[in-house]
Amino acid sequence: MYTVLLTFSCRNMESSLQTNLAYLIVIGSLALFVLVAAVLLFFILYQKRVLKGIQEKRTLENKYQKELLYHSIETQEEERKRIAADLHDDIGGKLSAIIMMLKRLQIAQPANKTLLKDCQDSLQETLDSTRNISHNLMPPALETIGLIKVLERLTKNLNNPKFKLTVSYPKEVRFGAKIELALYRILQELINNTLKYSKANKATITFLIDQDNWVMRYADNGIGYSHDDESMGMGLRNIKSRVEMIQGSLHFFSRKNEANGLEIKLLKNDL
Repeated sequence: MYTVLLTFSCRNMESSLQTNLAYLIVIGSLALFVLVAAVLLFFILYQKRVLKGIQEKRTLENKYQKELLYHSIETQEEERKRIAADLHDDIGGKLSAIIMMLKRLQIAQPANKTLLKDCQDSLQETLDSTRNISHNLMPPALETIGLIKVLERLTKNLNNPKFKLTVSYPKEVRFGAKIELALYRILQELINNTLKYSKANKATITFLIDQDNWVMRYADNGIGYSHDDESMGMGLRNIKSRVEMIQGSLHFFSRKNEANGLEIKLLKNDL
């Protein structure tokens, strides 16, 4: 009888130990799962925090670079304005005075009239070149007659048997001074690229109204060019920055030997 009770007791203890062991395994497994989950959660949150920090750093760097570029563009405009004024008022004025002196000398010294006339003609060419440089740096007519009229004058100066620039618009419109200057600089850069690199024989500047937007489109029939961020040159980067400064949208298009250029959209309410 004692042996039977002892055997029964041992079996109960063994069963109890097995049950407790099973509980311990379950609890241990749950604890391990919770620990692994906590580690994974911590790792994910840490990674997100690191990525967020990197993104914020990049955003700040991009913002700083944009502000630096905007400041650089504004400084360039101020410097161009100063140099243009110096060329027109100071150097241009002095050249005009010398030309007047040469005219008087031609009367006073008839024997040297031919030589003096040649000197006068050379100085007149220099004066004309100086004025052209001054006007390209800061066209005085931009503020008085507006962008459209300035562009029409530009076509007369540029057009020749090998290249033709045309300007079309539905009606004359005046934009704000900063917008007109930005668009003029953009077109200067585009026309310069066309003449230097595109091998085009014609280009068009088109202004049109598209719903709530004013659209300026420039296109030539040249070989095209790359305009992705990596290969974009400084000139095209400046174009992109100027468009951002006037809160416009920019779209490039390129079809070899057909139409290559860009389209800028400006909200009419922002003008």
